[in-house]
Amino acid sequence: MRIHKYSGGLVFDEKFDAIGPEWSTSDPANIKIENNALKLTHSSLRDVFILRDIPASAGAFEADITYNPTAINDRGGLLLFNATNETAELLESEDAALSALENIKVIRNNDTFNFYMQRNGLFELIDSVSYPFSKIGFVLKQGDAAEFVPLYVERFIATKSNCLQVKNLMSGYKVELISGMDIITGMSDVSGVVELTLPHLIMTGTLRIYDETNKLIDEKTADFAGGDIYYCGTFLEIRKEGTPLNEANPNGLGRMENGVLEVKLDVYNPTSIIANNIQLAVQQYSGQFGYEWADIAADIEGVPGIYQDTLHIPSIEGNSMVSFWIKVEKVDTSIDSDSVSFAISMEHATG
Repeated sequence: MRIHKYSGGLVFDEKFDAIGPEWSTSDPANIKIENNALKLTHSSLRDVFILRDIPASAGAFEADITYNPTAINDRGGLLLFNATNETAELLESEDAALSALENIKVIRNNDTFNFYMQRNGLFELIDSVSYPFSKIGFVLKQGDAAEFVPLYVERFIATKSNCLQVKNLMSGYKVELISGMDIITGMSDVSGVVELTLPHLIMTGTLRIYDETNKLIDEKTADFAGGDIYYCGTFLEIRKEGTPLNEANPNGLGRMENGVLEVKLDVYNPTSIIANNIQLAVQQYSGQFGYEWADIAADIEGVPGIYQDTLHIPSIEGNSMVSFWIKVEKVDTSIDSDSVSFAISMEHATG
Protein backbone atom coordinates (compact mmCIF):
# COMPACT_ATOMS: atom_id res chain seq x y z
CA MET A 1 0.00 0.00 0.00
CA ARG A 2 1.31 3.43 -0.94
CA ILE A 3 0.87 6.89 0.57
CA HIS A 4 -0.92 9.33 -1.73
CA LYS A 5 -1.74 12.99 -1.23
CA TYR A 6 -5.48 13.57 -1.51
CA SER A 7 -5.67 17.35 -0.97
CA GLY A 8 -3.43 20.20 0.15
CA GLY A 9 -3.92 22.42 3.17
CA LEU A 10 -1.75 25.41 2.24
CA VAL A 11 -3.71 28.66 1.81
CA PHE A 12 -0.79 31.04 1.36
CA ASP A 13 2.94 31.19 2.10
CA GLU A 14 4.13 34.80 2.16
CA LYS A 15 7.91 35.19 2.03
CA PHE A 16 7.89 38.96 1.45
CA ASP A 17 9.89 39.53 -1.70
CA ALA A 18 7.40 42.38 -2.26
CA ILE A 19 4.30 43.90 -0.68
CA GLY A 20 1.44 42.63 -2.83
CA PRO A 21 -1.91 44.29 -3.54
CA GLU A 22 -3.63 42.05 -0.98
CA TRP A 23 -2.00 44.12 1.78
CA SER A 24 -3.23 47.52 3.04
CA THR A 25 -1.19 49.76 5.34
CA SER A 26 -1.79 52.61 7.77
CA ASP A 27 1.57 54.25 7.12
CA PRO A 28 3.40 53.24 3.91
CA ALA A 29 6.40 55.37 4.83
CA ASN A 30 7.07 53.15 7.86
CA ILE A 31 6.59 49.80 6.12
CA LYS A 32 8.96 48.32 3.55
CA ILE A 33 10.70 45.16 2.38
CA GLU A 34 14.25 44.74 3.64
CA ASN A 35 16.42 41.64 3.12
CA ASN A 36 13.40 39.50 2.13
CA ALA A 37 11.48 40.47 5.26
CA LEU A 38 8.60 42.81 6.01
CA LYS A 39 9.93 45.67 8.16
CA LEU A 40 7.74 47.91 10.33
CA THR A 41 9.24 50.97 12.05
CA HIS A 42 7.61 53.11 14.72
CA SER A 43 5.75 56.39 14.17
CA SER A 44 5.23 59.17 16.70
CA LEU A 45 1.89 60.00 15.05
CA ARG A 46 0.00 56.70 14.93
CA ASP A 47 0.09 52.94 15.21
CA VAL A 48 1.82 51.42 12.18
CA PHE A 49 0.01 48.37 10.83
CA ILE A 50 -0.37 46.27 7.71
CA LEU A 51 -3.38 43.99 7.06
CA ARG A 52 -4.80 41.49 4.61
CA ASP A 53 -8.17 39.73 4.38
CA ILE A 54 -8.61 36.51 6.33
CA PRO A 55 -9.33 33.79 3.74
CA ALA A 56 -12.50 31.83 4.44
CA SER A 57 -10.58 28.54 4.20
CA ALA A 58 -7.81 29.56 6.64
CA GLY A 59 -7.89 27.84 10.02
CA ALA A 60 -4.34 28.55 11.18
CA PHE A 61 -1.69 31.24 10.79
CA GLU A 62 2.01 31.31 11.65
CA ALA A 63 4.55 34.14 11.47
CA ASP A 64 8.32 33.99 11.80
CA ILE A 65 9.15 37.24 13.60
CA THR A 66 12.29 39.06 14.72
CA TYR A 67 11.35 41.63 17.36
CA ASN A 68 13.16 42.02 20.68
CA PRO A 69 12.13 45.28 22.39
CA THR A 70 14.28 46.48 25.28
CA ALA A 71 12.65 49.85 26.00
CA ILE A 72 9.49 50.54 28.01
CA ASN A 73 6.40 51.13 25.78
CA ASP A 74 8.07 49.54 22.74
CA ARG A 75 5.27 47.17 21.73
CA GLY A 76 4.37 45.27 18.58
CA GLY A 77 3.07 42.01 17.21
CA LEU A 78 0.04 40.51 15.50
CA LEU A 79 -3.23 42.33 14.81
CA LEU A 80 -6.76 41.08 14.13
CA PHE A 81 -9.02 43.75 12.70
CA ASN A 82 -12.63 44.33 11.73
CA ALA A 83 -13.06 48.07 12.30
CA THR A 84 -11.20 50.81 14.16
CA ASN A 85 -12.83 49.88 17.46
CA GLU A 86 -13.01 46.13 16.71
CA THR A 87 -9.47 44.80 17.04
CA ALA A 88 -7.43 42.26 18.98
CA GLU A 89 -3.66 42.44 19.44
CA LEU A 90 -1.03 39.92 20.47
CA LEU A 91 1.83 42.17 21.54
CA GLU A 92 5.44 41.61 22.52
CA SER A 93 6.96 44.15 24.92
CA GLU A 94 10.07 44.69 27.00
CA ASP A 95 10.52 41.95 29.62
CA ALA A 96 13.99 40.96 30.74
CA ALA A 97 12.64 37.76 32.30
CA LEU A 98 11.48 36.37 28.94
CA SER A 99 13.51 34.72 26.21
CA ALA A 100 13.40 36.18 22.71
CA LEU A 101 10.18 35.78 20.73
CA GLU A 102 10.66 33.33 17.85
CA ASN A 103 7.25 32.76 16.36
CA ILE A 104 3.57 33.67 16.59
CA LYS A 105 0.79 31.22 15.80
CA VAL A 106 -2.99 31.68 15.61
CA ILE A 107 -5.43 28.76 15.52
CA ARG A 108 -8.89 29.69 14.28
CA ASN A 109 -12.11 27.78 14.94
CA ASN A 110 -14.90 29.68 13.22
CA ASP A 111 -14.80 33.06 15.01
CA THR A 112 -12.61 31.93 17.92
CA PHE A 113 -8.89 32.76 17.65
CA ASN A 114 -6.30 31.19 19.97
CA PHE A 115 -2.97 33.05 20.24
CA TYR A 116 0.38 31.29 20.77
CA MET A 117 3.94 32.57 21.18
CA GLN A 118 7.07 30.47 20.76
CA ARG A 119 10.19 30.91 22.91
CA ASN A 120 13.09 28.47 23.23
CA GLY A 121 11.39 26.20 20.72
CA LEU A 122 8.17 25.84 22.76
CA PHE A 123 4.74 27.31 22.06
CA GLU A 124 2.64 28.76 24.87
CA LEU A 125 -1.06 29.60 24.70
CA ILE A 126 -1.29 33.31 25.51
CA ASP A 127 -4.93 34.24 25.02
CA SER A 128 -8.16 33.53 23.18
CA VAL A 129 -10.73 35.85 21.65
CA SER A 130 -14.05 35.26 19.90
CA TYR A 131 -15.16 37.78 17.28
CA PRO A 132 -15.79 37.77 13.50
CA PHE A 133 -12.55 39.51 12.51
CA SER A 134 -12.11 40.03 8.77
CA LYS A 135 -8.42 41.00 8.53
CA ILE A 136 -5.10 39.88 9.97
CA GLY A 137 -1.64 41.43 9.98
CA PHE A 138 1.03 43.10 12.08
CA VAL A 139 1.31 46.24 14.19
CA LEU A 140 3.80 48.50 15.96
CA LYS A 141 2.26 50.73 18.59
CA GLN A 142 2.67 54.51 18.44
CA GLY A 143 5.98 55.93 19.70
CA ASP A 144 9.45 56.64 18.36
CA ALA A 145 11.95 56.72 21.19
CA ALA A 146 15.54 56.22 20.10
CA GLU A 147 15.67 52.81 21.81
CA PHE A 148 12.60 51.45 19.96
CA VAL A 149 13.40 48.65 17.49
CA PRO A 150 11.78 47.62 14.19
CA LEU A 151 9.59 44.55 13.80
CA TYR A 152 10.60 42.09 11.06
CA VAL A 153 8.33 39.39 9.62
CA GLU A 154 10.34 36.88 7.59
CA ARG A 155 7.47 34.56 6.69
CA PHE A 156 3.70 34.45 7.12
CA ILE A 157 1.79 31.21 6.50
CA ALA A 158 -1.89 30.33 6.42
CA THR A 159 -3.22 26.76 6.22
CA LYS A 160 -6.63 25.13 6.43
CA SER A 161 -5.86 23.79 9.91
CA ASN A 162 -2.93 22.90 12.15
CA CYS A 163 -3.45 19.16 11.65
CA LEU A 164 -2.42 16.61 9.03
CA GLN A 165 -4.81 13.72 8.33
CA VAL A 166 -4.06 10.22 7.05
CA LYS A 167 -7.12 8.22 5.98
CA ASN A 168 -8.04 4.77 4.72
CA LEU A 169 -6.07 3.01 7.47
CA MET A 170 -6.70 -0.36 9.05
CA SER A 171 -7.42 -0.31 12.78
CA GLY A 172 -4.17 -0.58 14.72
CA TYR A 173 -2.00 1.06 12.07
CA LYS A 174 0.50 3.66 13.32
CA VAL A 175 1.33 6.92 11.56
CA GLU A 176 4.58 8.75 12.29
CA LEU A 177 5.84 12.11 11.05
CA ILE A 178 9.56 12.78 11.61
CA SER A 179 10.84 16.31 11.07
CA GLY A 180 14.23 17.12 12.55
CA MET A 181 13.98 16.43 16.28
CA ASP A 182 10.17 16.34 16.17
CA ILE A 183 8.46 12.94 16.09
CA ILE A 184 4.66 13.04 15.96
CA THR A 185 2.70 9.78 16.14
CA GLY A 186 -0.89 8.61 16.06
CA MET A 187 -2.72 5.27 16.11
CA SER A 188 -5.66 4.41 13.89
CA ASP A 189 -8.92 3.15 15.37
CA VAL A 190 -12.04 1.81 13.65
CA SER A 191 -12.55 5.18 11.94
CA GLY A 192 -9.47 4.51 9.80
CA VAL A 193 -8.26 8.10 10.31
CA VAL A 194 -5.21 9.48 12.12
CA GLU A 195 -4.93 13.22 12.77
CA LEU A 196 -1.52 14.62 13.67
CA THR A 197 -1.26 18.06 15.27
CA LEU A 198 1.66 19.90 13.70
CA PRO A 199 3.83 22.17 15.87
CA HIS A 200 4.55 24.26 12.76
CA LEU A 201 2.16 24.80 9.86
CA ILE A 202 4.73 23.73 7.26
CA MET A 203 7.14 20.92 8.13
CA THR A 204 9.70 19.16 5.96
CA GLY A 205 9.94 15.55 7.00
CA THR A 206 9.09 11.91 6.42
CA LEU A 207 5.62 10.42 6.89
CA ARG A 208 5.65 6.72 7.76
CA ILE A 209 2.86 4.17 8.13
CA TYR A 210 3.27 0.93 10.10
CA ASP A 211 0.87 -2.01 10.26
CA GLU A 212 -0.41 -3.60 13.47
CA THR A 213 2.81 -5.67 13.76
CA ASN A 214 4.91 -2.47 13.50
CA LYS A 215 6.06 -3.38 9.98
CA LEU A 216 6.78 -0.35 7.79
CA ILE A 217 4.15 -0.20 5.02
CA ASP A 218 5.31 2.92 3.19
CA GLU A 219 6.96 6.28 3.73
CA LYS A 220 6.91 9.63 1.96
CA THR A 221 9.34 12.56 2.31
CA ALA A 222 7.89 15.96 1.46
CA ASP A 223 6.86 19.37 2.76
CA PHE A 224 3.71 18.80 4.85
CA ALA A 225 1.21 21.56 5.62
CA GLY A 226 -1.59 21.84 8.13
CA GLY A 227 -4.80 20.70 6.50
CA ASP A 228 -3.10 18.23 4.15
CA ILE A 229 -4.98 14.95 3.69
CA TYR A 230 -3.16 11.75 2.72
CA TYR A 231 -4.51 8.29 1.92
CA CYS A 232 -2.94 4.94 2.68
CA GLY A 233 -3.64 2.88 -0.40
CA THR A 234 -5.83 4.57 -2.95
CA PHE A 235 -8.32 7.41 -2.97
CA LEU A 236 -9.65 6.28 -6.36
CA GLU A 237 -13.19 4.89 -6.32
CA ILE A 238 -14.61 1.90 -8.17
CA ARG A 239 -18.14 2.74 -9.28
CA LYS A 240 -21.01 0.92 -10.92
CA GLU A 241 -23.53 3.15 -12.65
CA GLY A 242 -22.27 6.09 -10.61
CA THR A 243 -22.49 4.37 -7.20
CA PRO A 244 -19.23 3.58 -5.34
CA LEU A 245 -18.62 -0.09 -4.55
CA ASN A 246 -17.38 -1.06 -1.11
CA GLU A 247 -13.88 -2.53 -1.42
CA ALA A 248 -13.89 -3.75 2.17
CA ASN A 249 -16.86 -6.08 1.58
CA PRO A 250 -17.25 -6.25 -2.20
CA ASN A 251 -20.69 -7.00 -3.55
CA GLY A 252 -23.38 -5.60 -5.77
CA LEU A 253 -22.07 -6.70 -9.18
CA GLY A 254 -25.28 -8.42 -10.09
CA ARG A 255 -26.46 -11.97 -10.82
CA MET A 256 -25.01 -14.47 -13.25
CA GLU A 257 -26.89 -15.52 -16.34
CA ASN A 258 -26.03 -19.00 -17.65
CA GLY A 259 -22.98 -19.06 -15.41
CA VAL A 260 -21.52 -15.81 -16.73
CA LEU A 261 -21.48 -12.26 -15.43
CA GLU A 262 -20.02 -9.41 -17.47
CA VAL A 263 -20.25 -5.90 -16.09
CA LYS A 264 -18.95 -2.44 -16.88
CA LEU A 265 -17.38 -0.44 -14.02
CA ASP A 266 -15.64 2.92 -13.67
CA VAL A 267 -12.51 4.12 -11.89
CA TYR A 268 -13.28 7.61 -10.57
CA ASN A 269 -10.74 10.17 -9.34
CA PRO A 270 -12.56 12.44 -6.84
CA THR A 271 -9.59 14.76 -6.31
CA SER A 272 -8.00 17.60 -8.29
CA ILE A 273 -4.73 15.62 -8.48
CA ILE A 274 -3.80 13.53 -11.52
CA ALA A 275 -3.50 9.78 -10.82
CA ASN A 276 -0.82 8.13 -12.97
CA ASN A 277 0.10 4.57 -13.93
CA ILE A 278 -2.99 2.87 -12.51
CA GLN A 279 -2.74 -0.93 -12.38
CA LEU A 280 -5.98 -2.88 -11.91
CA ALA A 281 -6.42 -6.58 -11.23
CA VAL A 282 -9.56 -8.50 -10.27
CA GLN A 283 -9.29 -11.15 -7.57
CA GLN A 284 -11.75 -13.73 -6.31
CA TYR A 285 -12.96 -12.48 -2.95
CA SER A 286 -13.38 -15.98 -1.54
CA GLY A 287 -12.07 -19.25 -2.89
CA GLN A 288 -15.14 -21.28 -1.98
CA PHE A 289 -17.57 -20.37 -4.73
CA GLY A 290 -15.95 -22.13 -7.70
CA TYR A 291 -15.55 -19.16 -10.04
CA GLU A 292 -12.99 -18.82 -12.81
CA TRP A 293 -12.18 -15.20 -13.53
CA ALA A 294 -11.95 -14.08 -17.14
CA ASP A 295 -10.36 -11.03 -15.60
CA ILE A 296 -10.40 -7.45 -16.76
CA ALA A 297 -10.60 -5.49 -20.01
CA ALA A 298 -10.44 -1.90 -21.17
CA ASP A 299 -13.60 -0.19 -22.35
CA ILE A 300 -13.47 0.57 -26.07
CA GLU A 301 -16.35 2.80 -27.08
CA GLY A 302 -18.78 0.99 -24.81
CA VAL A 303 -17.66 -2.59 -25.41
CA PRO A 304 -14.95 -4.64 -23.67
CA GLY A 305 -11.52 -5.03 -25.20
CA ILE A 306 -9.32 -8.09 -24.69
CA TYR A 307 -9.64 -9.68 -21.25
CA GLN A 308 -6.40 -10.18 -19.37
CA ASP A 309 -4.99 -10.55 -15.85
CA THR A 310 -4.29 -6.85 -15.33
CA LEU A 311 -5.26 -3.54 -16.87
CA HIS A 312 -2.98 -0.51 -17.12
CA ILE A 313 -4.51 2.97 -17.29
CA PRO A 314 -1.88 5.66 -18.04
CA SER A 315 -3.61 8.45 -16.12
CA ILE A 316 -6.92 9.77 -14.81
CA GLU A 317 -7.38 13.52 -14.53
CA GLY A 318 -8.89 15.00 -11.38
CA ASN A 319 -12.68 14.67 -11.11
CA SER A 320 -12.69 12.30 -14.09
CA MET A 321 -13.28 8.60 -14.63
CA VAL A 322 -12.22 5.75 -16.93
CA SER A 323 -14.44 2.75 -17.67
CA PHE A 324 -13.42 -0.91 -17.74
CA TRP A 325 -15.05 -4.36 -17.79
CA ILE A 326 -14.79 -7.50 -15.71
CA LYS A 327 -16.08 -10.94 -16.63
CA VAL A 328 -16.79 -13.84 -14.28
CA GLU A 329 -17.58 -17.42 -15.30
CA LYS A 330 -18.79 -20.25 -13.09
CA VAL A 331 -16.83 -23.46 -13.71
CA ASP A 332 -18.36 -25.61 -10.98
CA THR A 333 -22.01 -26.06 -11.98
CA SER A 334 -22.74 -27.84 -8.70
CA ILE A 335 -22.43 -24.48 -6.90
CA ASP A 336 -25.85 -22.90 -6.58
CA SER A 337 -24.80 -19.41 -5.61
CA ASP A 338 -25.12 -16.82 -8.36
CA SER A 339 -23.97 -13.90 -6.22
CA VAL A 340 -20.54 -12.54 -7.07
CA SER A 341 -18.07 -11.27 -4.50
CA PHE A 342 -14.78 -9.75 -5.64
CA ALA A 343 -11.84 -7.56 -4.75
CA ILE A 344 -10.06 -5.12 -7.03
CA SER A 345 -6.35 -4.60 -6.52
CA MET A 346 -5.33 -1.08 -7.47
CA GLU A 347 -1.95 0.67 -7.43
CA HIS A 348 -1.07 4.09 -8.81
CA ALA A 349 1.11 7.16 -8.48
CA THR A 350 0.14 10.81 -8.18
CA GLY A 351 1.54 13.94 -9.68
